[in-house]
Amino acid sequence: MIKNIIQNLLLATLIVVLLSFQIKADESNRKLEINLSKSKYLVYEPIWLDVFFKNVSNDSLSLPWICLECRDGSLEIELKDSKGKFYEYTGMIWNVSHGEISKHKYGPQEGIFTTYNLLESNGSYINGSFYPKSLPPEMYSIRLCRGSNCSELINFEIIEPNGSEEKALKLLMDGFHATHFKKFKERIDFFKLLIDDYSSSVYAPKALLHIGMYPTQKEAEEILNIENLSIELLQRYPNSGYNFGLIRGLRENRFLPDEVEVIEAILKENKNNRIGKLNKQMLQDKNNLETEEE
Repeated sequence: MIKNIIQNLLLATLIVVLLSFQIKADESNRKLEINLSKSKYLVYEPIWLDVFFKNVSNDSLSLPWICLECRDGSLEIELKDSKGKFYEYTGMIWNVSHGEISKHKYGPQEGIFTTYNLLESNGSYINGSFYPKSLPPEMYSIRLCRGSNCSELINFEIIEPNGSEEKALKLLMDGFHATHFKKFKERIDFFKLLIDDYSSSVYAPKALLHIGMYPTQKEAEEILNIENLSIELLQRYPNSGYNFGLIRGLRENRFLPDEVEVIEAILKENKNNRIGKLNKQMLQDKNNLETEEE
């Protein structure tokens, strides 16, 4: 009996060792890459982190999904300042897909692309407040890990705005203040002024996104003299990560044929930018899922 126990223990140990080698082999075939658009951001400016999880082997293989709460493994985000203080991640839990698809094979150098807003979980709505969130002015570093597979460390800086950006931020915060107290007409006024007078501001995409938030979408569209706010956001700021909702809607057939034509034309012009890559990934997700359901 003791002999059988020893044999079983040895067999279990061997299985664990073999699985460990397999996991390490799998990890070495995959690479997690991250990228920020720039090295300096203004206070309250949206920070979009692009993530690419790719196959670096010479064969086709499956890739696990990259999200913050995946069933088969989650990303861990390490964000800290120059003094070593760690900051809690408060951004989106997932983007692109829930992660249902696992059978698709990715060729060499192919992979999964997505983008995460580091601070905003849903627009700017955080813990019952509509006020946006920001990191204090400081130097920061960030990296992502999935198990033992970690990206390189990226450094960036948060600085205070000045000049026209300082004025634009004042309008943005006034708009969120009006939203907090349900003064929706005032919200439209503040955000419209920001969009009209500071259209090139880093805060303008956020203002355009929120000017039509419930319950004032139709009113905002009439005041701005546009037919669709989400398409307007894509046209004016095609590289903003805020367009991910529109892309998801496009792949779920929520737009009219003439609207689809406009959207597809913009996406074609920006196929190598963040939104073009995101669109390509969502289209691939849809096609893969449809193929697996057949």
